[in-house]
Amino acid sequence: MDSQKNQEFPVEIKNHKTLKGYGLYSKKRFAEGERLYVFVKPLVAVLDEKHIKNTCSNCFISEEDKDDDIFHLIQCKGCKILQYCCQKCQKEDWEIFHQYECAFFLSKSPKIVPGSIRICMRLIFYGRCYPSSLEWNTIMDLESHRSEIMSSEKGDVIWMLSKGIQNFTNEMNETFVLDLFCKIMINSFSLMTSSYDTIGTAIDPIISRINHSCYPNTALVFDRNTVALRSLQKILPNQEITVSYIDIYNTQKNRHDELLSRYYFSCKCTRCIVSDGFESYIVLKKEMTSNTFSYLETIINRALSEKNIYLFKALSMLHRLKGWNSTIYPLNELHRFALNYFLDENNFHNALYHGLFIYLVGSSVYNQYISNFNPLYVTQIYLLVRLMIYQASENDQKQFKWLDTEKIMKYAYKLLYELVELSYKSHGLSSRFSKRIQKTFKETDEDISFCDWGKRWQLILKK
Repeated sequence: MDSQKNQEFPVEIKNHKTLKGYGLYSKKRFAEGERLYVFVKPLVAVLDEKHIKNTCSNCFISEEDKDDDIFHLIQCKGCKILQYCCQKCQKEDWEIFHQYECAFFLSKSPKIVPGSIRICMRLIFYGRCYPSSLEWNTIMDLESHRSEIMSSEKGDVIWMLSKGIQNFTNEMNETFVLDLFCKIMINSFSLMTSSYDTIGTAIDPIISRINHSCYPNTALVFDRNTVALRSLQKILPNQEITVSYIDIYNTQKNRHDELLSRYYFSCKCTRCIVSDGFESYIVLKKEMTSNTFSYLETIINRALSEKNIYLFKALSMLHRLKGWNSTIYPLNELHRFALNYFLDENNFHNALYHGLFIYLVGSSVYNQYISNFNPLYVTQIYLLVRLMIYQASENDQKQFKWLDTEKIMKYAYKLLYELVELSYKSHGLSSRFSKRIQKTFKETDEDISFCDWGKRWQLILKK
């Protein structure tokens, strides 16, 4: 974190023992859509198994993020697991972490060591190298909730994993490893791309001090290995900085249950004190027989957990029910799962259908809590624009016969025009994500990554 010392630090950590412990507080006033601070790199971060082979393990650049046509990853010659975009990244990661884990990774090859084990190992190595650093001491002060975790149903699994880490790292203190593993469970956060695709797990002594709210005033915005803290609302001096740990689209009860089971606290934000109008499918129980409701509940639970064929069974059932509307959970959640499912299958036709539902129907439910420059919302709309452009280019009146191709492109361009300005507030003018949108907007005379619609697009817009 030495490279961050030249930044003005406009926030401070405070400890309110009578309230909720440590928290991050603003030292100055911020307008909405403003950058509070940029963390040059999380203290420790690891890629998940899906991205470890196609993403740099030091700066987290992938082929999707490349700035030019040349992109080549360098494989570690030792473990043959980790990849790097350049020798500089490889050298930096080796000196700080990888020299201590490389032989162990090789011994497990071709299997990839789970991310939960890798991040704990790296944190142990960091503590050995910098035992007196402020960062390490702050990590040691984080809450672990070890007693609650070990008394839960996952306690035995956590104990076995910590024993493995103890053996891998030759750490003598069993309690220390177990406590550190629990700290990571409670205080880590998802490592993401600028498009909010999860690629790994990270922990940082300052970011981990930011408390939760279901109506947060900031969001973490990722740009390769940097993490920016950006305001979602106006922030006053001495006001607490908050982010959301969980899906804010969920119902009040579900949010409460998830926070209690994963983080061992109850939220007292404005959305949790009074009803926020988000209802669960449980309200439909009075509309059907107990057997029918039981069957529906089984299908929904399997759809949410397995994200397979039950996903489409649940959607089909819910859309046919009387009394159903888009404010009831989990209709929008299921459509988001379906969208991601079809994207993974490269079925952009069906992905567009679910994307349109989320944007035209589902998103209207959350407008009171989600601003139009929320980075998550902006990335979702950008995805929709890409799907619309692709569909228009591939359509030829074959698939979406009821859609007018020119109208699709006009609407896509309208959304893209709005996104250019929104991205300045959501991600920042100089962020790679904003530049990507600007490039898409300007290069209407060239292939814009998804299809060659440039000249056709300009002709449409002149009408």
